[in-house]
Parts: sequence; structure tokens; C-alpha cells
Amino acid sequence: MHELSEPDVLVVGAGPTGLALACDLARHGVVCRVVERASAPVSRRGTAELLPRTQEVLESFGALAPLEERAQALRSMNLYGHSGARRLARLEYAQLDTPFPRVLGVAPATVAATLRARACELGARVDFGVELASLELGDGDEPTRARLRHADGRDETARARWVVGCDGATSVVRAAIDVPFEARSETERYWFADVDLDWEMPEDDQYVFLGERGFVMIASLPGERRALITLENPPPDEEPSLERLQELLCRRVPIRGELSAPRWLAHERVRPRLAARFRVGPVFLAGDAAHVHSPLGGHGLNAGVQDVHNLAWKLGLVRRGLARPALLDSYDEERRRASLHISRGDPERTSRALRLRGSIARGLRDALTPVLANIETINRRVARAFSELEFTYRESSLVEEHHTPLLGARLTHSDRSEQASLADRREFALAPAAGDRVPHARVTTDAGDERSLFDLTRGTFHTLLLFDGDAPTPEGYRNLAEIGKAIRDQYGDLVRTHVVIPAAEAPATLPWEGAVILDHDGALHRRFGARAECQYLIRPDRHVAFRSQPADRHVLVEYLKRVLI
Repeated sequence: MHELSEPDVLVVGAGPTGLALACDLARHGVVCRVVERASAPVSRRGTAELLPRTQEVLESFGALAPLEERAQALRSMNLYGHSGARRLARLEYAQLDTPFPRVLGVAPATVAATLRARACELGARVDFGVELASLELGDGDEPTRARLRHADGRDETARARWVVGCDGATSVVRAAIDVPFEARSETERYWFADVDLDWEMPEDDQYVFLGERGFVMIASLPGERRALITLENPPPDEEPSLERLQELLCRRVPIRGELSAPRWLAHERVRPRLAARFRVGPVFLAGDAAHVHSPLGGHGLNAGVQDVHNLAWKLGLVRRGLARPALLDSYDEERRRASLHISRGDPERTSRALRLRGSIARGLRDALTPVLANIETINRRVARAFSELEFTYRESSLVEEHHTPLLGARLTHSDRSEQASLADRREFALAPAAGDRVPHARVTTDAGDERSLFDLTRGTFHTLLLFDGDAPTPEGYRNLAEIGKAIRDQYGDLVRTHVVIPAAEAPATLPWEGAVILDHDGALHRRFGARAECQYLIRPDRHVAFRSQPADRHVLVEYLKRVLI
């Protein structure tokens, strides 16, 4: 029997990446179908470490709360050297700029089941026992044809406007579009174990022990004394056993602990790789189909969820005819660079530092790490690198910013003039740039409601923040109101505007009947470098799309014209 189906997006692979994409697409009004070769959900062994940035993404489409109930919250990461039980550094997640200052340890099967339930609740279709046999790429308005083979032998032709391969490191989709997988480093070997661990350390932390033979990472799991153990460079060609693992831990971990009650033990080889492209025409790659990362830091699953969060809002706008198709070009540009950041940037540099083999190099590392870790800015920088909060799209061609010309700035600051001073210009330059993730902050509306900036920016729309700055002038109020009205008249709810006033109540002379944020203590202005009038446009994925100082309607409209219709 030959069937025919026509979703907007066909997602191949029902792991966390594919299911997160289904959730995000559904809330953007995109008809989505997920197909999975396995006949039933696969209970993948291991633990997913959901980093703070990924938790922000999951919260945006309603999948975080049910996961919190079945996860272990980890509050910090502790680093120990090879020479003894002295702790080298403690990275506190509580210092991070996020509503979720922790890492969540949870079973991958729980993540997948939660996302599958949420995707179906939002209207997506998930089919198991359906394998992608071949792809015929569409051209222009012609849809892509996917030949699907069901477990019972039936063939089906699915026509979709777009196809997204979320089908893992051996991706059939990637092979079908002939995109090579480039190795980034040598093959790494690990043992993983889910066991009971009886030791003296607190159960709401992560621990990394650095040794001559490699690192050992221990993370608490839900349940009393339960832990996930990751051991790098185990004995070659040897399968893990509880007795052997206990022996190796006694050698590599200076803090004694007794292992028991193994739920599973596994031996895995990982070779970090990166796809040469993340897009070919109407076909996209995400998650492990696009990149494979080292287990240290848990970046694999997290990067996959963030891949699809970047893609979903763009597909949604193009599908609804609200954005130009060229918007989709930015997915490959932005997310491939993010993957390179993991493999070449701070996360990988930190990982290499943890894996030093020479005794002199290890000694220097162990001597310097406590000194550097006590420097607050460095500690926070490393913590942000591991949490993925610092990922930025500053180099993307999709983002844009404008600054007050140096020769057009005042020499000194004035609260009676809208003209930015040299100091105002510097404050703006140091604030979140175009491409950066929006910082977490509390705001108060003119109705007296205290909310999170994350609440205001949750949805399928762009958010425009018009900052008044320190100068409460009638001219400034008129300018902000004119910008807000022009954007509302042209884009309606597609761009939601808030005028931000550094006062306890909205001024009577502000000719704006729309939403107002009352920044009574000026904290939000300071976070955004807004001592002088300026504007920030925030994308649906909570990254800054555009900013300018001063607030200028013309440059904002010109930017929006090249993105939205």
C-alpha cells in the first residue's frame, strides 16, 4: 500500500533533538511529523546533563517543569588535581545570569519521553518503526519527497517543504545529501556506570578528578547515593565490571568511595566530528547528525536542543509568510559557528587543560588553577563556558548594531540632553551586543506586576525595548513613542514593543499608550548600557537581533525590512 503525507517539516529521528524541534515548531504553528526507525522509544543509557541555557530553551515551550521533578539539581562543579584530595577549584552555578542556576542530571529516556509527550500535546505527530529510505530534494516551490519504509514493509511517500535530520552520528539524512563528516580530534574511550556510591561528598554537586591516565567525573543522580561515573581512557579492549571500576577508582580518585548496585555499565568510543555544512537546500542537520562532541561538559545533547531552537523560529516565520526565505541561510552560519566554538573555544580549551598528560604541565595546571579560580571574573567566565550561556551570534550576518559616532558624542554626560556622551557611548559598547543572549533580569510593568524579562520575551514574536536613558525630555518621549507606533502599525504582534522608563511611574508627558516597563532603580538600564536613549530588538530565541544608540526609527525599520515581510 502506497500512502502520501504532506507535513510542513519532516523530522527524521525521535531523540531529544528531534522531539525538541517538534515542540518548538508546533508552538510556531508549523505542521510537523517525526519519524523514527526504531519500533519503540530507545532507552539510551547514561545521563543527560541539562545545562542552564538548555533549560531556558525547554522552559520556553513548556517541557522543563516535568523534567525538574525527575532530575537531580547539581549546584556546582568541583575540580581536583592528580596529586591528592585538595580541591583546585569550585565553579558555582548560583553566580550565573539565568533563571536556572544549576545543571539537571536526568536519564536521556526521561528527557525523550517528556519531549515526546509535550510534542504530541502541542499537535506534532511522532511515528516509530518508520525508516527514511531515500530523499528527492525539492527545488523552489516543489516539495522534497521522502520515501519512508514502515516496519511492516509498507512504503510511503511523504512530501514536505523542509526535512531536518536529527538521526544521530550515523545520520541517513546526512548521507542522503552527501555532506561529509569531518573528524575534529582522535577517538576517545570511556567507561560509563550508573551505580550506588557511598562516600563523604555532598550529593548535589559534580566532581572532576584529573589524573595521569585521564579524568574521572562523578555526578549525582536522582535517588539516594546514586551516581553516574565517567572514566576516561579505561584499559583498552576490556569490558567494564563493577570490580574493575572499583579498582580503577581507588587508583584515580583520592577520596575513597564504595561502589555497589550497578544498574548498567558501558564502554563507548567517541570521535568528535563536525558536518561540513548544516544545510543543503530544504534539508537541515541538527544534533549529533551535525556534530559530535566529547562527553566532558555534556555539550552534545545541549547543543542539539539549541540547534533546533535556532532553527524553529526561522522556519515558523518563513512558513507563515512573515519572513524572507533567506532568513534560513543564517541557521548554518550561526549554529555551525556555535559548534566550532565548542570544539575550538573556551569549552574545548578548558577540556584540554583538564587533560594534560605531562607531569610538569599537570603540576603547573594544579598550581595555577586555584589562583585563577579565586579571581571572580575568571571563575564566572569558565562557569559560563560550561553552562553555554556565553554562546553568541555576534559574527552572524543576521545581526546588526549602530553606535553613536565618536565625533557626535558629548564630552560629558547630561541628564538634560538625549545626545550620548563619550561615557554613555562606552557603557553601551560594553553592554549585550547584537547576537548575544539576553541577560536575565526582573522588570516591573506599569500595571505594577513584577515579571522576568524572560517572561516578556517568551513566544513566537520579536521584542523591542526602547530605553529612555537618563534624560527625561519631551523630545525623547516623542521619539520613543513614534518608533513604537511605527513598528506596531507595520508589524502588529510580530514585534511587541515596551518603552523602558527609569522611574517609579510612567510620565504623563509620554505619548505612548502601549506597554511600559518601570525601571525604578535603573538596574535594567545599567544592564543594557542605556545611560542614553537606545533600542534593542530581541529575537524569539532571546538573542539580540539589533541594537542602536541613539534610538532611531529609520535604521530599525531598514533592519526589519531585510528580515521580516
